[in-house]
Amino acid sequence: MLCPVRWNALDPGAEATALLKLAITRGQIGFPIEEGLPQYVWARDPEDASIVYEARRLSNPANGYKAYPLIEPQIALIGMSIR
Repeated sequence: MLCPVRWNALDPGAEATALLKLAITRGQIGFPIEEGLPQYVWARDPEDASIVYEARRLSNPANGYKAYPLIEPQIALIGMSIR
């Protein structure tokens, strides 16, 4: 699944980071946690509840994440309800 085109017009330093931080504070994380950062974070799209993103921690930069949308079977595996 591709990310919605509207993300191209957003500032990833603001919108994507805010969504990532919100998901972490909600405990939508996967282990291991190293240096205080989870390996995986899951977040529902704020404008389309049917889309769930998985963010995976990068090795470089050490505090960076790469995010991508999941498909329905993957969403079910992480235990988030499909809306």
